[in-house]
Amino acid sequence: MIQLGLPGTAGIQRGILIGNAAIDTSQAQVGLPGQWAVLDILAGLPWVEKANQEMFIPQDLNLDAIGAVSFTKGCYPGQEIVARSHYRGKLKRRMLNGMCNNPPATTVAPGTDITDTTNTREPSGQIVNAATLADNLYMLFEVRLAAAEHDRLVLGDENGPPITLLTIPYSLDKPALA
Repeated sequence: MIQLGLPGTAGIQRGILIGNAAIDTSQAQVGLPGQWAVLDILAGLPWVEKANQEMFIPQDLNLDAIGAVSFTKGCYPGQEIVARSHYRGKLKRRMLNGMCNNPPATTVAPGTDITDTTNTREPSGQIVNAATLADNLYMLFEVRLAAAEHDRLVLGDENGPPITLLTIPYSLDKPALA
């Protein structure tokens, strides 16, 4: 049997059990895909899929903050831009999580705009991942940090439902190099 632990959140521990049918699963609870997606969002873990690939740099998705990108080894496409953002500049965009009560009936797709109602000239960010559970829409979204400070974000255009910011369970400070 193989047991993989995954980041838990809100006091819920989670993981993956891989084994044959004879293993004891009395302590395990099967989760639904929507529940799993919400737990990933609450844990601040983005999923890059076909719908959102090539939309963000790794720092926009906090991949540097969770140790999912290295600045000290290897070469990869786009490394120059990623390294330049890390070494030279202050990050102006980050991924945050939030929720909307009574979300729109339509599915919220990656790339859906996030708007700061204090500045509606252009979108302030985009949805990375979203999942609905119990009449709440949970989302990870990339946004300008200056817009997030206003705490007046809405889904879609300026008439969209308000977003309640949640707490990302890790530090968004630029990580030190090893």
